[in-house]
Amino acid sequence: NEGLLAQDTEGDLGKVLRIDWDGGAEIVSLGHRNPQGLVIASDGTVWSTEHGPQGGDELNRIRAGGNYGWPLATYGTEYELYEWPLLETTGDHGPYEEPAFVWMPSLGLSNLIEPQGSEFPRWDADLLIASMSGRSLLRARRSGDRILYVEGIPVNRRIRDLEQLGDGRILLWNDQGDFTVVQEARLDEAGARIYSGCATCHEAASNEAVVAPTLRGAFHRAVGSVEGFPYSEGLRDIGGWWSEPRLDSFLLDPSAFAPGTSMVFEGLANPNDRRDLIEFLKGY
Repeated sequence: NEGLLAQDTEGDLGKVLRIDWDGGAEIVSLGHRNPQGLVIASDGTVWSTEHGPQGGDELNRIRAGGNYGWPLATYGTEYELYEWPLLETTGDHGPYEEPAFVWMPSLGLSNLIEPQGSEFPRWDADLLIASMSGRSLLRARRSGDRILYVEGIPVNRRIRDLEQLGDGRILLWNDQGDFTVVQEARLDEAGARIYSGCATCHEAASNEAVVAPTLRGAFHRAVGSVEGFPYSEGLRDIGGWWSEPRLDSFLLDPSAFAPGTSMVFEGLANPNDRRDLIEFLKGY
């Protein structure tokens, strides 16, 4: 039966494998539908993300010899139906390994990592999971084998992959082919005071019209890249990324930096004010 290949120990489909340097391989676990990411945490625990059918994306704690049930167990359903026709039991995975966490509806999980180092001390021992259709970074708080909760961090991008850089920052690679850098917020008080004036337009309330694009994550973001915002042609055509020199030039005189910009702002003549605002935006 072609649909049961994930349960067939004679093949590799639907399996997590341990591969030796000499090219040999052995099955660690089976019964997987569509594994997307795999990480060995600092305590030796192996975690994997997996796509379900319609609903039922899973975070699994991989156990040697474990059978995760596909296609005989899932919390998802057949497309355009309200059930999965091959279920052996309903309401749980029966004799098969239960997922550590299930997403209903699916969020299109991709890779995952366990952040290390001192950049994110509050995320120690957490898992960071990339999401495509959910357009967010997911932070899973764990305690041993248990997942206590999952926090969604919106990034408004389909995250295809993620990695931690040597300096501790998290790099997110999205379907547009560019990157988002995640780092701990280090908000400068002087910069925050100046930004409070910017927030009048850039932080519109949910019931207000969008006046200006969000500046959250603007540093090292592509110029004119916030989806859905109608940028002026002058700013949209500049290309490249927001760097310190570019931000300084823009804040000094937006019209000179991007002729034809629709931004109504005379600029910051004081170089110290520009420096403080840029330092704020680096951590915002």
